[in-house]
Amino acid sequence: SIDASRLRAVVSEAISGKDTAYMAVKIVAITDYGVYRSILDSLERIALIKDISYGSFSRGGITLSVKTPADAGTLLERIVKEVGDDYSVALDGSQTIVIRPARETPDLKGH
Repeated sequence: SIDASRLRAVVSEAISGKDTAYMAVKIVAITDYGVYRSILDSLERIALIKDISYGSFSRGGITLSVKTPADAGTLLERIVKEVGDDYSVALDGSQTIVIRPARETPDLKGH
């Protein structure tokens, strides 16, 4: 089967000849490799993302560098659709998109 909207986006992009730029995508509060891998698989399915490389690793966080012709707002909207309701996706600054679990366990200390 063919995803018509994805095909349109690729053709539109090729015709427009947009330049590509790099943007940071941070995946935070994820410690399970399987969950991280599913998010990465989701990002790889996005036609607006031309290349993904690793930026930095820290405990519970990974920063990726993605090559895209899209602006941050457009890419953010596409990531929201692809990763689904289990994740919160937000813009942090003008060129960094942060992905985190939508429902984190509340801190019950002192309650």
